[in-house]
Amino acid sequence: MSEQNEAEAAGNAATAEATGAEVAGASVLGGATVGEKPAAATVAKEGVADALALEQEGVPEKYEFKLPEGVQFDSELFSEFTTAAKAAKLSNRLAEPFLKLGLKMQENLKNAVEAALIERAEAWRKESEADPEIGGAKMRDTVLAIRAYLRDEKVLGPQGADELIKVLNETGLANYKPLLKALSVGAKLNSEDLTADATPYPIELSAP
Repeated sequence: MSEQNEAEAAGNAATAEATGAEVAGASVLGGATVGEKPAAATVAKEGVADALALEQEGVPEKYEFKLPEGVQFDSELFSEFTTAAKAAKLSNRLAEPFLKLGLKMQENLKNAVEAALIERAEAWRKESEADPEIGGAKMRDTVLAIRAYLRDEKVLGPQGADELIKVLNETGLANYKPLLKALSVGAKLNSEDLTADATPYPIELSAP
């Protein structure tokens, strides 16, 4: 083969290699394309750089975290967390994810407790409605009697009754059968006392 032919063959091979590189992943604008993995040496270098950057940050005198809007935390617990973070020599950037995780766990626990309370209140309601003494067709009269009993001035009065009923509703105790039965008995006794204390109107007989 002549020197000219060898030169042309070498040029074609170089062109093919460059074209193949473009097809395999090299971006037209330079850099990695989607799906192309960086070299292992590059990954190792970046990992070392990140580690050094974290180490250089050091432990701050005061932690400052960026939390979601509206999120609040107990000041005493936050103080304990920052003390633990400093003892572990955590930088601000390393400590923040742990704080957010703690807040998330706290929110999940709160939601679980609320769901359990709602479920329990619903079970109590069904149990009360099924009771033959106060539930079923008698339920409406039972509730009206209890409300009237609590609102009586000799018991709690209107304002006191409304405050108690609000608390009972918030805690689910407004559906608790033993409590409803006790209040129902109180309402019945109160009604009987009112009847016994009632002074009848005098009857005036007309002269013959």
